[in-house]
Amino acid sequence: MRAGLYAVARRQALRYKVCEGGRVPDDSGHLRAILSQTAAIFQTAVTGRPEAGVAPADLEGLSLEEASAELPDPIRRAFSLEDLSDSARKLASCDETWSEIDDLVRRFLRGRRAAIAVTGLRGTGRRGYLQRIASIAGEGEDVGLSRLRFDSIRTGASEFLGPAAQALGLEAGDLDPDDLARQLLEGPRRVVIVERAHNLYMRKIGGFEALQAALALVAATLDTVLWVFEIDRYAWEYLDELSQLHDYFDLIVEAPLLSEEDLKEVFERQLSDLDETFPTKFLAPKDLPESQRETWREEGFYKRLHAASSGNLESAGILFCRSTRWSVQLKKAVVLPIPTIPFEEALSSYPRTSLLALAMLVEHEELSQQDLADLLLISPGRAQSVLDTFVRHSVTTRRETGRYVVNTPWLAAIGSHLSNWNVL
Repeated sequence: MRAGLYAVARRQALRYKVCEGGRVPDDSGHLRAILSQTAAIFQTAVTGRPEAGVAPADLEGLSLEEASAELPDPIRRAFSLEDLSDSARKLASCDETWSEIDDLVRRFLRGRRAAIAVTGLRGTGRRGYLQRIASIAGEGEDVGLSRLRFDSIRTGASEFLGPAAQALGLEAGDLDPDDLARQLLEGPRRVVIVERAHNLYMRKIGGFEALQAALALVAATLDTVLWVFEIDRYAWEYLDELSQLHDYFDLIVEAPLLSEEDLKEVFERQLSDLDETFPTKFLAPKDLPESQRETWREEGFYKRLHAASSGNLESAGILFCRSTRWSVQLKKAVVLPIPTIPFEEALSSYPRTSLLALAMLVEHEELSQQDLADLLLISPGRAQSVLDTFVRHSVTTRRETGRYVVNTPWLAAIGSHLSNWNVL
């Protein structure tokens, strides 16, 4: 397999001592020489290559683990989804949404009926909304809080009812849904957060029983339970079209893709918190006019970061880390220009089966080898071959659980590329 120019550039950057272990004695001419050399290498890697030759194998470093492997832990943490989401919750643009959530939860605490759906693309910080709901729910002294989490696809009603009964402290019996509903109606008022509810179905014939059982329980118990469902946006759009999912919820909250201004505010806040220990220098593109180089950080860098990430927090964090080099000797981080990554062209080289596999991975968020085989009606060996190719091309990451997830920087391109297939 041929190595991509980007990969070559990264290795060359290490040889130029921009990263850990560099022996640069001062922060003057030596640093400028290093930055100039690095800029030239990356300029060649991302713009000098003929676009017609791009293949998925040319792209790497698109998981957080790969992108931040050589960075100090505080930088890794600062640009993780968790920390970026914490920072994004302080944005003024989020105030109205927080107010809507708070008002609805408090109305439930005062005796009103309510249900909430939290949706949005992976990487936009959906969990922060769940944390907010849990925090407000804690204000109700006589209201209990329960959380259910479904990490892998469920297909039968019992796969929802059993875990639900156990988590809610109910008598499961023969898993009769009417009996579970009766116990909830007769019991104390409670808030139930269902995390990763998009795993309550499998997009195939007979794969919707768990979701149907869950929605039936929601509809039957609104007098005493505030149900909160977290559902990935791709799954939400499909299920809403199929079963009018929005009819079950009073408030539908979508974790947003950030505007360029909001993305800049979040990242500058993180950099400000790091500045004393990890000062940062932004390297402008080599061919940029001098007048624009002076304002690159404020006006150019975040425009590129926003375009490359589509405003997705996790994607932006990965791309930022991927372009950042830390020098132990200089005690300084150097941030290279965000490259234009030809995702669409790389995707066009995949055969039909691989593209359908990506559609299923995106919609279901995480899949095992057997899940993918069942969805595409192919052999487990063929499914594993497709997944292995995705991992080699840095399109997906294999979790410790054995399930596979698409690396967030690919999400927008995959969604765009497959939009005409009518499968997302």
